[in-house]
Amino acid sequence: MDQSWQSARTGSLASSPLAGSAAQAVAGTARTIARVVGQRSRSLRVPGSSLDRRAGGDRDQTRVWRELSSDPLQSSPQSDQAQCPETGKPGQPARCAGDPDVARTTSGRVKKKAEEEERTIVFVDESAFYLLPLAVRTYAPVGQTPILTVPLTRDHLSAIGGLTPDGRMFMRLQDHSYKGPDVVRFLQMLSRKIPGKLLVIWDGAPIHRSHVVKDFLSAGGAKRIHLERLPAYAPELNPQEGGWNLLKRRELKNLCVQNLPHLALEVRRATERLRHRKTTLVQCVAHAGFPL
Repeated sequence: MDQSWQSARTGSLASSPLAGSAAQAVAGTARTIARVVGQRSRSLRVPGSSLDRRAGGDRDQTRVWRELSSDPLQSSPQSDQAQCPETGKPGQPARCAGDPDVARTTSGRVKKKAEEEERTIVFVDESAFYLLPLAVRTYAPVGQTPILTVPLTRDHLSAIGGLTPDGRMFMRLQDHSYKGPDVVRFLQMLSRKIPGKLLVIWDGAPIHRSHVVKDFLSAGGAKRIHLERLPAYAPELNPQEGGWNLLKRRELKNLCVQNLPHLALEVRRATERLRHRKTTLVQCVAHAGFPL
């Protein structure tokens, strides 16, 4: 039944002139498409002869792939022949300012300069004294822990002090922080108290490098005063730090005061007591690594 239907359909198409022309058009279009597809397929083909090969050699593709390394970090024979430039020998490792060798070198250079120019060395530093006492261990009856009752405040006195290798101590107090003009007044006080030339040793604080201090030296202060800067981040090289520690932890330990004038009075009394202990102050200089 299907064959009869196909034959009837074919007969009807063949008998009609329009059907014949349509069939020819479809067949022509099919041939054109096949020709174009064949050209494109031929242009996209990669023949085996296009593979890289040695001159006069074979086309063994497995050998070609074997010669390619799968490790991207593998060095080629040419790169193995490259030589790195020679570098110098490693230098000495960096040392901090608190290193004993650094302290010994700094103190030795400073002492030599002072002896050659006949200058008196003065170690200078700044600190602060607060109304809050510095609580340290003390004696008390068993079961009766001492209690310090003080006002909770941050009010304080600013101080600047100087210490000489022979145990002389100088200090000034004020109720505001120290700035360049205050530092100049302290240097002027040192010039009045200590005869001869001075070698002032301090840290690199900004107030020590202010234009006011530079103007003071340019105006004639440099004739008697020479400034020397300690290494950075090395407070242990300044003996005046030991002087502050003695004042706060020994002379003023567990001391409760009422106000700033009362604190100033106690600090001056403590300073006078400490000035009579020259042997202890000299040991502060020795502890900082300065040769006596």
